[in-house]
Amino acid sequence: MVKPRWKSFCSKYLFWCAAALTLGPAGWFLFGRAPNSVQNFDYYADSRGELLFHAVSSKAVSYGMPMMSLLVSAAQHLAFDPALPARAAALLLCLAAYGLGVRGGGKARGAVFALAAALATVTCPAPESEQVIYSLFLLLFLSLELLRQSGGGFAASAAAGLAAGASMLIRSPLFAFPPLAVLFGRFIMKQRTGKWLLASALFLACAYLPLAPWARLNQSVFGRFILLEEERAACNIITGASGIVYTIEGDARAFAGLSRTESVYPWAVKTVLSKPGRYAAAVLKRAGQVFLMFPALFLLAGAGFFLNRKKPEARLLAFFSGYFILVHCLLSIEERYFYPLRYVLALLAAGGGWELLRKAGLAAEERGKDLFTAPLFALALACMAGTLAVVWRYPAAARPPLIAVTGEIEKYPSDPWLYRLKGKILLSLDLPKEGLEAWELACRLPGGPDLCYITETLKSSAPAEPPALKNYYELLLVKLMRELELGMEAAAGATLEAAAKYWGNEHNLIKGPLFGDDEQNLRRMAETNINFRNVDLYDALVYVPDGKRSEVLARLSRLTPLTPKLRACQLLNTKNPSASEKKELAALEKELGPEFPSAEAEWNSAALALAKELLRAGPRPPAGAEGPLGLLLALDLGPEKVISTFNDYSTRGGRAARAAALAWLKASAGEDYAPEALELANADRDNFAYILIHLKAVKFSPEGLKSARESLKKHPYPLAVAAQAYAVKGDGASAEILARAAAQAGGLSEDAWSAALFALQESGRLEAGLELAGAALREHPGSAQLLNTRGVVKQLSGDAAGARKDYEAAVKADPANFSAMMNLGAALEAAGEKEKAAELYGSAAMAAAPGEQKVNAESALAAAARK
Repeated sequence: MVKPRWKSFCSKYLFWCAAALTLGPAGWFLFGRAPNSVQNFDYYADSRGELLFHAVSSKAVSYGMPMMSLLVSAAQHLAFDPALPARAAALLLCLAAYGLGVRGGGKARGAVFALAAALATVTCPAPESEQVIYSLFLLLFLSLELLRQSGGGFAASAAAGLAAGASMLIRSPLFAFPPLAVLFGRFIMKQRTGKWLLASALFLACAYLPLAPWARLNQSVFGRFILLEEERAACNIITGASGIVYTIEGDARAFAGLSRTESVYPWAVKTVLSKPGRYAAAVLKRAGQVFLMFPALFLLAGAGFFLNRKKPEARLLAFFSGYFILVHCLLSIEERYFYPLRYVLALLAAGGGWELLRKAGLAAEERGKDLFTAPLFALALACMAGTLAVVWRYPAAARPPLIAVTGEIEKYPSDPWLYRLKGKILLSLDLPKEGLEAWELACRLPGGPDLCYITETLKSSAPAEPPALKNYYELLLVKLMRELELGMEAAAGATLEAAAKYWGNEHNLIKGPLFGDDEQNLRRMAETNINFRNVDLYDALVYVPDGKRSEVLARLSRLTPLTPKLRACQLLNTKNPSASEKKELAALEKELGPEFPSAEAEWNSAALALAKELLRAGPRPPAGAEGPLGLLLALDLGPEKVISTFNDYSTRGGRAARAAALAWLKASAGEDYAPEALELANADRDNFAYILIHLKAVKFSPEGLKSARESLKKHPYPLAVAAQAYAVKGDGASAEILARAAAQAGGLSEDAWSAALFALQESGRLEAGLELAGAALREHPGSAQLLNTRGVVKQLSGDAAGARKDYEAAVKADPANFSAMMNLGAALEAAGEKEKAAELYGSAAMAAAPGEQKVNAESALAAAARK
C-alpha cells in the first residue's frame, strides 16, 4: 500500500511537471504564434466596434454581438496589438482550467487541467481570435456554474449567471443553456436546498439581464425587438433547413429564393416540414462530422467521463458538451464553431487521467485553493461593463454618419478610421474633392497605404496594379471603375475578370466536405448568387462621379450583363431619358421594391439628418412677418417637426444631400454657408425645411424673405401642409388663410390638395372645404383620393346622399382605394344595406396593408356580420 506521504510527494512533483509543461504551449501562443484570424480584426473593428465607439448611426452595429468588436476597437485606441486579447486569452484559458480542476483534488489536479487546456490550444491547426476569447468566457462560466450546481448559494448563482450573460455578448450559442442548466441541477444533480427556486431565478435573471441594453440598442436601430444578432444567423438557418451539412459562403437568400426583406423563419419551418427526413439526416451527419473533427479527443473525453462519472464536474462538462453539439448541429455548421468544444473535451479527458494517476498511486487528492477564478471573473465583469456602457450610450449618442465622424475627428485627430469613413461618406454624396481630401489625410496616418493607392488611382490616367494588401479585392474594384471611367475597356475587362475570379473563389463555396446533393447546391449557388454585380460592383460606383455613372454602366454592360439593380441605377443617372427609358425605370422600381438602389434612400435620409442639424443653427425667425410666409415662420416648430411636416418623400435626394453636406461642413467650421443653403433650397422647393435653412443662413434678410415668398407662389405645397398643421393646433382662421393661398397659387398635387382640404375639414370650415374640393377636382378630374376627401366633407356637412355618390365614384375610379371602400361601406351600413357593406369590408380587408388598416377592415367586417 502506498503511503499518503509518498502520494503527497508525487502530487507535488506532478504539479511542477504539469505547470512547466503548460508554460511552453501557452507562452508559444502568447508570444509566438499569432491567432489565425488576425486579418479579421479590422473587420470586427470597422464593421461594428468603431461604429459603436464613435456612436455612428448605422444598422451594421446589430449584425453581431458587441463585445468582441469593442475589445478590438479598444485595443486599437489604446495603441496595442489588436491580437493581444486573443493571445492573452490563450494563457488565461489555462488559468480558468486550473481553477476548475483544483477544486476537485488540489494543485496537482489543477495543473493537469491547465496542461490539458494548453495542449488543446497548441494542437488546434487554425485557432480563430473570436473563438479563443469565447472559449475563455465559456470555461469561466463552467467553473462558476459548477460552484452553483454544488450548492454555492446566491453569490454563486449571480456569478454564474453574469458569466453566462458575458459569454452571450461575444457569441450567442449559450442562449438556451441557462434554463436547461437549472433543470439539470434539479433533476440530475439533485439540488434540494430550500432556496433552490430563488437561487435559480437569480441565476436566470443575471444570465439574461446583460442582453437588455443590447435589445434596447436594436430597438432604437430597427424599431423592433431583437434580443441577439440581426440577420447573422440567416445563412445557417437557410442552409440548415435545406439539408446542407456545412454552411456556405455566398448569397443564402438568393439560394432560397428570398428577398432581402423576407423573414427566413417561416421559410425554414416550411422547408423542414416538407422534408423532415432530409433535415434529420443532415443533423445526424453534422453530429458525425463533429466527431470526425477530433475523434481521438472525443474518445479520451468519453473514457475520462467513464472514469470520473460520479463527480459533478464530469456530469456538467458532459451535459454541456451534448448541448453545445446539438445546438450547433440544428443548423449548418462550420469547423471553427467547435473550437471551444476542444477545451471541454480536454477537461473531461484530464479528469479521467487524474483518476488513473490517483488509482496508480501517483497522485493524491488534496485540498487546493482556487486563486484564479475570482480575478478572471472580475476581468470578465470589466469587459462586460465596458461593453454595456457603450451599448447603453449608443441610442442617445448615435448621430448621422457625416455629423458623427466630423465631431469625432476633433476628439481623435489621428484616428485613420474616422478619415476613412468620412471620405467614403463624402464620395457617396458625390463630393469627390472633399472625400479625397479626407482620404489623403488618412493616407499619411499609420494603416493607410490602401487609401494612398485609391487616391492616386482616382486621379491617374493610367491606373497601376493594386498592391498586395489585405483589401486587395476592393482595390481591384477601384481600378476597374477608374478604367471604365477613362474608357479603357480592354484593361477594364482584364481587371473585371481578375476581380470576378477572386470573388468566385471566396464567395461561392461550401465550408467543408461535400455530401449528397452538394454538387447540385454549388451549381445553384453559382446561378443565384449575383452579389458580385448586384452588391460589390454597385457599391464600387461610389468611386465614380455621379455625372459619369450612366456612361460607366453602359461600358460595363458591354463586359458583363447588368442586373436589374444596376440597370435601374444606369437609367436613374441618365441625363435626358427617353419615354421608353422612363417607362423601363418605373417598371424596375416596382420590380425591385425595397431593393431599389439603396443610394436613393441613403441620400434622402442623409439630407434630412443634415437638415435637422442645420435647422438648429442660425437665428430664430423674426416676429411680425406678414402674409402666408409669416404664418409659416410663426409655426415655430422644432427641427424634427419641421422635417416631418414639410418632407413630401417624393423627390430624389442626391442633389439635396450634396448641398446639405456642403452647407453643414461649412456651418460646422464657422464659415458662411449661404450659397450652399441656397443650393439646398433650390434642390426641393416643396420642402420648406430647406427654404428655412437658407433663410437662417442669410439671417432672414429682406432679399431672402422675398425669394421665399416668390418660391411659395410657384411651389405652394408648403402652404397646404402648414394649413394642416394649423388645423391640428386648433387655429382654423390661419388654416383657412393658408389653404386658400395654396389653392390660389395653383398647381397643387393630389396630396397637397388633400392636406388643404383636411385642414378645412379639421377646423370645421366645411363651406370653404366644399368650395376648394370643387377646385381640386377641376384640376384633377376623376381623382379617387380627392373624390373620397370631398365625400367626407359632404358627409360632415350633412349631405349623406352626396357623400355616398362621391365614395362610389372614388371606388369606381380606384377599386383598391382603402379609405374610399371603408367610407362607402359605412355609408351602405348606415342606409341598411348590410350585405353590400360586409362585402365591401371584405374587399377592403383583402386590399389592406398589414397592420392597422387590415385590423380596422376586419373589425368593421366582423361588426357588420353581427348586426
